[in-house]
Amino acid sequence: MKIEIDTLFAADKTPLAKSFYLEDGGIKTNSYPHVKYFNSVRLNPEGVEGLAETVKEVGLQGGCLLKGLLRRTLVNETRAGHTRPDASTRWMCLDIDGLKGVDSVDGFIQLLPEPFHQTSYVIQYSSSMGIIDKGLSAHVFMFIEETEAATLKRWLMWQNLTSPILKLQLGLTRSQVALRYALDVTTCQNDKLLYVAPPHKSAGVLDTWGEDRVQVVKKRYVRLPEYDFYTATPEETQLLNQDTMDEIRDNLGMPSQKHEMRKIGSVEVLKDVRHKIEITGNRQDRGFTYLNLNGGDSWGYYHPDDNAKVLYNFKGEPNLSIEDVFPGYYERCTNGSATVLQGDAPAGETNTVESEPTGEAVPADGLAAEAEGASEPTGSGWITLVGIDARSGGYFGLRYQSESDEFGFTTIGQRIQIRTTVISTVSLHLTAYSDGR
Repeated sequence: MKIEIDTLFAADKTPLAKSFYLEDGGIKTNSYPHVKYFNSVRLNPEGVEGLAETVKEVGLQGGCLLKGLLRRTLVNETRAGHTRPDASTRWMCLDIDGLKGVDSVDGFIQLLPEPFHQTSYVIQYSSSMGIIDKGLSAHVFMFIEETEAATLKRWLMWQNLTSPILKLQLGLTRSQVALRYALDVTTCQNDKLLYVAPPHKSAGVLDTWGEDRVQVVKKRYVRLPEYDFYTATPEETQLLNQDTMDEIRDNLGMPSQKHEMRKIGSVEVLKDVRHKIEITGNRQDRGFTYLNLNGGDSWGYYHPDDNAKVLYNFKGEPNLSIEDVFPGYYERCTNGSATVLQGDAPAGETNTVESEPTGEAVPADGLAAEAEGASEPTGSGWITLVGIDARSGGYFGLRYQSESDEFGFTTIGQRIQIRTTVISTVSLHLTAYSDGR
């Protein structure tokens, strides 16, 4: 059997790999880098051996697989608008994430309906296997009859909600607004990145994994024999999912959380978050701010440095309104707070909301970003680009400083200042230099 797979590589050659390092006597994780611009290559693996070779070689080159086909080849471009969310597929990825009580991938396969037991597959063991002990973690790739992505997602959700062993491991995500599944339900989406690169390890990180991370398991069939992935209607599946989450939240003494959405611009966010969420980590990288919530360490929640309206995530959870859920953090972002810019985690920041941001985080074109509402500046001064590493091309915004003020903002990499002589609020004579720090 032969299929088409689109593979993606960062245009700036950043390896799409998870990294592990030592800190404070323990192993810490840097999650997969958030890359905006990609080059794509379409491959045509044949059979499970060909699929395994594709997974292995793409990983070794620092690339990833895309679940779904692009509309055209990408050359130093974003994926936005180039995926086909409703297209059907002839292969699936079962993403096992920290499964407890099952010792092997074949043991996991036995939890699935009988036709899966006789079908060949490719295993790609997770980067964390052999480094962090969190249970069985792997991608399992399998050929199937042509099936719609939405049908596959409902099937994956149904397995988590009805399989006894999988159901026992259901919990809440770190944001506590969605269920955490041992079998990821998002890997069937046609815009999903499937990371297959081996781990990057700093000095001192012990990797006890002694096998190939990519393996072929041959069974009777190359492709899953005739199997109907239909389990229930979307409404029935969502109702069971909601009832299960309500039960878990009730056991934790938490109120019910309905999945009703509203829009910020064109982006849907969850309405009326009814519990506290704590920001326990904050860092900036490549034009984005990443957050850890409620003690997590995956850096799986993020927003653009210059737009703190919506908190996105890599986990398939509902997006959140930052203003609604973290009003104090939102205010610091919109005010261009040095605390946020310097990457200090606002530990203990919580929401107490039981209930639309309007402006950009910092107007990129405005001298008024710092001076709005103040008296008109006169004389000489500085306009300063304040933010993240200048070498990565990102910055947070502009600030005006009187020449008599000391420079008090910390940047990572370079500080760039533009010397100004103010003639009026709209007419400036500019000279520039970089101190190259």
